[in-house]
Amino acid sequence: MTDFIKKAFLTGLGLTAATVKALENETRRLVKLGKLNVADADKIIGELARSGEKHVKEYRKTLDEAVHQAVKSLGLARRSEVEELKKRLAALEKTRGGRSARK
Repeated sequence: MTDFIKKAFLTGLGLTAATVKALENETRRLVKLGKLNVADADKIIGELARSGEKHVKEYRKTLDEAVHQAVKSLGLARRSEVEELKKRLAALEKTRGGRSARK
């Protein structure tokens, strides 16, 4: 499941990057043809870059939410929960004089 989510995220990210790059190339081509001035081209490219960054943030948020839901639905423990249990176990073992509860 996590592999699928990762692949979907990377595919979306790749499509966004490819689209931004293609639009950037087209903008530069229009400058060379004299149909667009450099200042306008720079403005358009800047807006494309900001738009791309926004999409990356949205993809990351979507990925984070999907992973969180997957972990929740599988009933997996979070790292913080495991660490807390380790601390509690160590404290219990310490009170028993270092002896493990397992035999």
